[in-house]
Amino acid sequence: MENNKNKNTENTTNKREEFYKKLKESLDNTTKFPADYLFKFIVPTNHTSLNLEKEALHKEKEDIDKKDTEAISAINNKIDAVNAKIKAEDKKLEQVDAIFDSKNASINTKKSKSGKYTSKTIKVKMDSSDDVIKSYKEAEDIDGIISL
Repeated sequence: MENNKNKNTENTTNKREEFYKKLKESLDNTTKFPADYLFKFIVPTNHTSLNLEKEALHKEKEDIDKKDTEAISAINNKIDAVNAKIKAEDKKLEQVDAIFDSKNASINTKKSKSGKYTSKTIKVKMDSSDDVIKSYKEAEDIDGIISL
């Protein structure tokens, strides 16, 4: 089983490196650097349902007898867990921004209608195809991110 896991990881790494090799060739053949480059990322964020969950917990808390400190404590713990999830999702968005902080980038953020995703469109002047690839590789480390 461990051997298959290593093969899958190796195969994924090889495919990713092949993708970046082709991207570099394509960029070098079609783009004169330095040039403006448009990045688009989709980040899973479920603020809408998390906020609804939090509202429901607050409502449930209001309906509990104030003397039932154990139940109130349990709901407070659930609210804290939801807040931690929201904070983790916000951190993902901040991580995308941080990749381009020092590059004087124009960053546009838009939530999906359902609230399950947030898109980040970044327009930034890049000095080389290697810089473009470096930015994509940095973004890969963000949990759940989709690069378009």
